[in-house]
Amino acid sequence: MITSTLFRHGVTDAPAKKQINYRLQWLAEAAPHITRVDIVLDQVPYGGRPRHMYQCHISIRAAGRKQRDVYVNNGSIGIAVADAFDQVRDLIRYRYSAGRSVKLGQA
Repeated sequence: MITSTLFRHGVTDAPAKKQINYRLQWLAEAAPHITRVDIVLDQVPYGGRPRHMYQCHISIRAAGRKQRDVYVNNGSIGIAVADAFDQVRDLIRYRYSAGRSVKLGQA
């Protein structure tokens, strides 16, 4: 599985990077058909105020040119990362529980 993680607009957070690496290991074991995962952590404006929200965007690609994207905004980097990976986990769990093989892009 090819992975890339990008921190944009001055976002740096060592605990978030550690959490991302841990979750990527889980993802590789839980869904071996996934071929690429791109993660972008960014600061996004929040209603024109100086306070920023953090956005975690996870793009997943699987065999057969299937792709899914997950976007989560939160005031905490750690929570944004956790919520995004939880959505990915739920997507994978839903696919398994439906009694069919896990193939991203089927709906």
